[in-house]
Amino acid sequence: MWKNLTGELSPGTWNAFVTQHAPASGAFLQSWQWGEMAGGQRWGFLSSQTSERVEGSSGISGVASVMERTIPGIGRYAYCPRGPILSDELLKAFSLRGKQAPHGANLSTGCAVGELASAIEGIIFFRFEPPQRSFGPLCGPQDDRMCVPTFPIQPAMTRLTDLSASEADLLGAMHPKLRYNIRLAQKNGVRIRFDMQELSRVWHLFEETSARGEFRLHDQSYYERLLTKLTGECRAFLATAWFEDHPVVANLLIDFAGVRTYLHGASSHEHRALMAPHLLHWELLRDGKAHGLQTYDWWGVSPLERPDHPWAGVSRFKRSFPGWDLEYPGTYDLVKRPGWYRVYALARRLRRAM
Repeated sequence: MWKNLTGELSPGTWNAFVTQHAPASGAFLQSWQWGEMAGGQRWGFLSSQTSERVEGSSGISGVASVMERTIPGIGRYAYCPRGPILSDELLKAFSLRGKQAPHGANLSTGCAVGELASAIEGIIFFRFEPPQRSFGPLCGPQDDRMCVPTFPIQPAMTRLTDLSASEADLLGAMHPKLRYNIRLAQKNGVRIRFDMQELSRVWHLFEETSARGEFRLHDQSYYERLLTKLTGECRAFLATAWFEDHPVVANLLIDFAGVRTYLHGASSHEHRALMAPHLLHWELLRDGKAHGLQTYDWWGVSPLERPDHPWAGVSRFKRSFPGWDLEYPGTYDLVKRPGWYRVYALARRLRRAM
């Protein structure tokens, strides 16, 4: 069963479970620190033998950091980013239960998701992003709840680079033009810094990049909160590239569970000929290796078959680095109150069309 464990587990115990069973991409979204920053509640899946008072991680076979949000005039919903995260044993148990379900329903991971949605009272729907690469239908035919795909919140497809490879192997696997651009940036005198946490010094780059790419930017306070709240096991930091005394590139990254995630990036169009982004990412790869990280997550690429995708240009840049693409099922809503959900879905479509 699922139980609200907010306040009952230590950050270290929670993060240890997430790290052990983490998905290849996006595990930081289920970290203790991210949940604290986002105001989430921490739920755990307990075996029937587990005592009411949880000590350590004994008996916990699933975790979910869940954020509840209010839709003005409609009601509340819950969101579980890149989760819930279940142990292999729990996944096998639900797979077996699915095989025994009436009409051959395959409940799989979704059975645990359905139970979690039922445990959270008063919500219209439960939004989640399966951390497994595939999953069966969430509800059998005997269940009148609906599970519908919805607009993605986190990237459904990303690119990963293996940091356990040697520097020579990484360079050798690069596109030749990328190696040339890295050397060109060095020749141009671009300097790399990982020690600057003052977002105000580089915020103009984020505003410029947002205007150039025509995408919405969070308020500056949101990114400052990331840098302030995400520390320790789940750490956010700025990496910058400078030319003379001016910042020309700024990246915001998160290190957690052996993965360095490139969350946001901004650059100066005026100084694009310096090739500073190429050098900055190369130094981030090298630094990640030096700190014992296993993977560099580029955090979102467009499908190869979609050359018209808004991310197509930046995806070509990311794919010039060695690695492989990874795709997740996407974002889903498990509906508890169908009538109110239809009202919400209509309002959302109208708002996005404006």
